[in-house]
Amino acid sequence: LQGPSLQPGDIRLFGALEGADNTAAIQAACDAATAGGVVRLTVNSLISTGIVITVPNIAVDGCGRYMQFAHGFVKHPGPGNWDPYNVMLVANANNVWFNRIRFLGNTEAATANYFAGSFSWFAQGVLNGGVDECYYENLRYDPTTNSVAIQTSSTSQNIKISRCKFLDCTGAVSLQGVYSTCENCTSEKTNAAGGTPLSATGGTDQPFGTDGSLGCSFINLKVVNSSGVPPSGALIGANVAASKFLISNCEILGYTGGVALYIRDSSSGMVHNCINDGLGYTALGAWAHLRVDGGCSNVFVTDNIFLGPLVSGSGQGADIYTGG
Repeated sequence: LQGPSLQPGDIRLFGALEGADNTAAIQAACDAATAGGVVRLTVNSLISTGIVITVPNIAVDGCGRYMQFAHGFVKHPGPGNWDPYNVMLVANANNVWFNRIRFLGNTEAATANYFAGSFSWFAQGVLNGGVDECYYENLRYDPTTNSVAIQTSSTSQNIKISRCKFLDCTGAVSLQGVYSTCENCTSEKTNAAGGTPLSATGGTDQPFGTDGSLGCSFINLKVVNSSGVPPSGALIGANVAASKFLISNCEILGYTGGVALYIRDSSSGMVHNCINDGLGYTALGAWAHLRVDGGCSNVFVTDNIFLGPLVSGSGQGADIYTGG
């Protein structure tokens, strides 16, 4: 008897097996794709080396299956070492979409396996594309890196990230480049500074942040049960010369440390209609519901709601903090 035929782009056509290390099969399927095609991740897989996508105008459909780093793959070799850039699925082509993929980090304890880089990375100069309805769990990283689950690069444009969920991750989304959007995403059980089992102190270790971007937006995000005090980051933040940014209709609930909304050295942006609940919060240093540093200009803050009194632990505890 002949079984059902497989659809084009199914990684099983390239030798993928349920639960096996299917790195080669996934890479082969991505390389064989043609414009308008779909790579179908139809079985649960381990990944042992980075997968690079170079074919434009394709979709990578996770079919609800999980993609997980194999043991030993993601151990970061040292401070500032981005070669190799350890990513699971990389978009080096225009109009590439990731859909319905479950990305799982390794469950090893401290000193075992971290990830360095990003699970979904849009490289320099990439236009359009994005990530939709994907799930990221237990992505934790070496304390010397600024790693996040999804990252756009400084010259990428029009990347859209929507309807994604991040559970127990140290970093979710970093928007760089031009006119990218992150909307309708949720981050839960986040420790912005790494925390157990790690003690990360990276520069932008935050669930949602943007560095040096133009016209990027965070809309309808929810951060739940977060903790940690990152040295220069926040739960949601515009950092390092972002401009024309928008942070709107976001909720930050049940956080216990760090900065909820942080605008740092950025200009011509808006924080609008957000809700922060500071119940149980202990401020350390100059932390607050909203922090706008003195290096900012033309930042408009309107119609936000800050709930729950802030308790000063060792310094400034305020609803809104402004200054250097």
